[in-house]
Amino acid sequence: MIYDAALLEPRLTVSAAYELGEAVRSLAWSPDGEHLAAASLGGEVAVVRPRTADRFVGPLAVLEAAVTGLAWCGSTGALGAVTEDGRAFIMEPSGSCTTTKVAKAASDLTWTRGGQMTVAGIDRAVLLDTSGRLVASLPAVPGGACVVEWLGCSIRGSLFLGGAGGIESYRMSGVDPDPVPVARWPRAAVVALAVEQSSSTIAAGTLGGDLELVRPGHDMSAASRLGRGAVSSISWRHGGGVIAVVTDGQVKVATTQVHGQALAGVREMSGNPGWITEAGFAPHDGRLASVDQGGGFVVWEPMTTPDPLERSDLGEGLGVLAWHPDGRSIAVGGDGGLVCVVDIGPRP
Repeated sequence: MIYDAALLEPRLTVSAAYELGEAVRSLAWSPDGEHLAAASLGGEVAVVRPRTADRFVGPLAVLEAAVTGLAWCGSTGALGAVTEDGRAFIMEPSGSCTTTKVAKAASDLTWTRGGQMTVAGIDRAVLLDTSGRLVASLPAVPGGACVVEWLGCSIRGSLFLGGAGGIESYRMSGVDPDPVPVARWPRAAVVALAVEQSSSTIAAGTLGGDLELVRPGHDMSAASRLGRGAVSSISWRHGGGVIAVVTDGQVKVATTQVHGQALAGVREMSGNPGWITEAGFAPHDGRLASVDQGGGFVVWEPMTTPDPLERSDLGEGLGVLAWHPDGRSIAVGGDGGLVCVVDIGPRP
């Protein structure tokens, strides 16, 4: 197949760059896209405004432990963070910060649309309200939970916890604050989760490089072996039907079939010689971006060609990325504390 050469011309511009004190572990854009939060291995949390003239940059807080998760609350504008010593932080736009000890160690968080923070801990998972008050507590997956996702994102949704003992799901009634256990899939250790809301499909990546697909009310799909090492990230394309998985330092893209419970057409993206650490689809289309340990930043359109459309070397090992909500720029975080915002130019 012949591709338009113009599509392969780089259209990347670094529009902003910042430095944290240690390796960047988490990045998150606010829902309106005005603020970018970055958190480091040393516990520093900074908020920047890359698209404004004053571009404030500075520490919002120093949490004194490695930050393992970072997410904005869409309903209140608060920024949530969890640390490896088991604390949860809710940082309000007013500048106030609430701290709650939730577990022996915490590894992931997400928010419901109603403003409840859900935290995955090694010994339990919890739901907190916007003031940091405990709403509900439930046992973690045997061996400890490391990832958490909501299907439905509301108080009437379904909660999924992944960890060493597989996956456990809970349903919220909307009246009773305690989640109701629904199902358990005690398969291999789950280290990554991603939910595709339109098809109600949950993708689970395992420590052994497998990808398993789950739909509530159905059996778990047969495992698809995509690598030998742990799955480090999973991302669904906007609208579903296509999924990107990073394992063994490579990103592989597959289509789903049979109501989202089987993989077909798995192929590896080419043109990135570095060890890929994370990949993610754009919020509104089929572009896929990745970062690697050698400082490489690559953008593909995997349903058109496995070859890169755009690529750049940012000079230091990169571990995390986050698309801006409008899809016109991407934030990336480096092992030396670098935070870059890379703008993607319009199509020629």
